[in-house]
Amino acid sequence: MRRLLTATVLTLAAMAAAADQTDPRLTPLFDRLKEAREEEDAVGTANEIWKIWFEYRDAGVARLLQQAVAAKDAGDVDKALEVVNRVIEIAPDFAEAWNQRAIIYYKVGYFDASLADVEETLKLEPRHFGALSGRGMCYLGLRDPDEALSAFEEALDVYPWLSTARAYADTLRQRMEIRRRNGLDG
Repeated sequence: MRRLLTATVLTLAAMAAAADQTDPRLTPLFDRLKEAREEEDAVGTANEIWKIWFEYRDAGVARLLQQAVAAKDAGDVDKALEVVNRVIEIAPDFAEAWNQRAIIYYKVGYFDASLADVEETLKLEPRHFGALSGRGMCYLGLRDPDEALSAFEEALDVYPWLSTARAYADTLRQRMEIRRRNGLDG
């Protein structure tokens, strides 16, 4: 019994050490996310994914990212950027750090910079539905509805219940259909 308990503790510690976008718990969660029959189940699964994305094998780096998010949420863009830049410098393989900087850039209207960080996020975690949806938001800001729709649809492929992406995709499709029917394209 003691050996089983020790093995379990060591397994859990190894999983925590690997936490981030490379965590082995993510694949079954993404499967569950895609197969969810109810929005409530999908939201719960998405929250589990977000929790893992914010973990990192170095707890100090994870705490720094939390400081950047707190500064962002408080509206202190300079502090948020200073801290998240430090995180990316220390841990360039931490997808959520890139995603958080993309969010900060988006909030201040730096859509091209945000898109560049979205791409870095997606190189590390191609299933990052937050980054995919963020890509759509950036393209909306850049007045490129075709690319925005494509990005929202990619997010929905990963997370079919993502309500914001669904609403934007539906609105864009409706607008495009109105334009097409009224001969406003081209």
